[in-house]
Amino acid sequence: MNAGRALQILGLVLLPLGLFYGFEGGPNAMSLELGFLAAGAAVFLIGLRLQRRGGG
Repeated sequence: MNAGRALQILGLVLLPLGLFYGFEGGPNAMSLELGFLAAGAAVFLIGLRLQRRGGG
């Protein structure tokens, strides 16, 4: 598996982690949920860019 594909999978895994933490309702749940959303999207897009370049 190349690095671009691995980053895409990691990005897709971060999204439900944030969602589950939001359901848990801990302190700052909404901020952390949005943080996981942003991090997952960023990691996914970096992986997509690497995969399209063929460098990963």
